[in-house]
Amino acid sequence: MKRYLPLLIIAILFLAYSCKPTVKEEPLIGKKQLKLETDRLTPEVLWALGRVGEFEVSPDNKQVLFSITYYDVDRNKSNREIYLMGIDGKDLKQLTQTPQNEFNYTWRPDGKKIGYISTADGSAQMWEMNPDGTGKTRISDFEGGINGFKYSADGNKVAFSAEVKIPDPYIDPLFEGLPLTEGKVYNKMMFRHWDSWRDTYSHLFIADMEGGKFTNPIDLMPGEPFDFPNKPFGGMEEMSWHPGGKSIAYSCHKKDGRDYAISTNSDIYIYDLDSKQTSLLTKGMMGYDLAPVYSPDGKYIAWSSMERDGYEADKLRLMVFNLDTKSRVDYTGYFDNDAEHLVWADDSQSIYFVSYWYGSKEVFNLNLNGTITQLTNGVHDFTAAQPAGDVIIATMTSMSLPAEIFSIPVKGGKETQLTFTNKEILD
Repeated sequence: MKRYLPLLIIAILFLAYSCKPTVKEEPLIGKKQLKLETDRLTPEVLWALGRVGEFEVSPDNKQVLFSITYYDVDRNKSNREIYLMGIDGKDLKQLTQTPQNEFNYTWRPDGKKIGYISTADGSAQMWEMNPDGTGKTRISDFEGGINGFKYSADGNKVAFSAEVKIPDPYIDPLFEGLPLTEGKVYNKMMFRHWDSWRDTYSHLFIADMEGGKFTNPIDLMPGEPFDFPNKPFGGMEEMSWHPGGKSIAYSCHKKDGRDYAISTNSDIYIYDLDSKQTSLLTKGMMGYDLAPVYSPDGKYIAWSSMERDGYEADKLRLMVFNLDTKSRVDYTGYFDNDAEHLVWADDSQSIYFVSYWYGSKEVFNLNLNGTITQLTNGVHDFTAAQPAGDVIIATMTSMSLPAEIFSIPVKGGKETQLTFTNKEILD
């Protein structure tokens, strides 16, 4: 019997393995091949359109990084992939092809790698890949995952946001001694913000980049019951690295309870990496102060600012703070519209922004001498813009065109379409 025992064990293992149910892998969600039988824009056609996401120009101004998201109605899922093309729209390449939604994609400052966040290994972690899509490597291993990140100018550090648990005396478990129960008793505002319960806080961290790994994470808001970025819509655009890497500017709504619920008074803070101290830049400014951006020469900080507390629809002014003279200027005092998505020109002497203008959203340029110039004009909405040498790269949408990427002459003029994500359907 002993000599047959190994054969018996092998047979049992074979039967056990062969009886396991096979898991059918679903095909990746991607571009739909529709056979259109009418020229009507039906719901099915709308859900088949690809959604072009945020873009970023490469450090050498030669390529554009962006994403496209496609949907599958039957599976009630979406899938976002990362793409790359030349600054002229040529040489389009798909860099990722996975069932996960990659996000927060950005160029490493030296242009040799592309950083992004993926859940390929379970939690949301930072990854890097070569610009041709090869060499995908996980960089971070932060417990619980991260929400977003941004490289310092020299690439030696990253700032990132992540959820933290802070003991709150106003939140109690619903049933003591039943650890699997998720119910809670809230004894204060603000217990829910839009679609999420307020039982964790998102904090701003920095970490070193050593040997291609994410090390020594430090919480810049230890023990603070506040969120970075501001909820519910904020992202990593709400912080900026000083070009010399010596400080970080970030926006935060540092209020709690009822004050947090009724106030719109967020502020701009500066964290000094050497002293590890945080200072308030916008003392006495009572409305939203959002999305600070250091100038390339490190002499200025620009941000969008509302004047009044408690008024969410106030005008977004364009504020600039001179770090040498400690003076602040509202450059849009005579400009009747919002100034959003601020981006400095390479020479630190002007700022590009987008603003609604008589029913359309256009690209403008503010020169620090006070002159504002409108660069585009049409029946469309530009949603973001970034200079790239002698052109401006921007996303545009209209009543007859889903969002696509365009190129605009830096001095203004007729825009040129670079991506044609939905051309077959629109044709």
